[in-house]
Amino acid sequence: MDLKVVLTKGGHRLGGGGPIEELGNRYLVHLGARQFSPSTVRAYAYDLLNFSRFLENRRLSLAEVCTSGSRPKPLSNRRHSMPT
Repeated sequence: MDLKVVLTKGGHRLGGGGPIEELGNRYLVHLGARQFSPSTVRAYAYDLLNFSRFLENRRLSLAEVCTSGSRPKPLSNRRHSMPT
């Protein structure tokens, strides 16, 4: 696999294959549609690239690291101490 970040007419995207290329690109398109800064979309593309490499190096699928029970609870339900 030769996953990389590429610049297209639509902005920065993932190219070259990989476990999250399709899903990652859908997310990057979503950010562009919401008019996120091109610099922000580029930064997210590189974050996704690094995450994809992490999965590949450990021979993990996206499904193995993201389960339905892995979402954090809303902040209002968390107990945390306030700094004094």
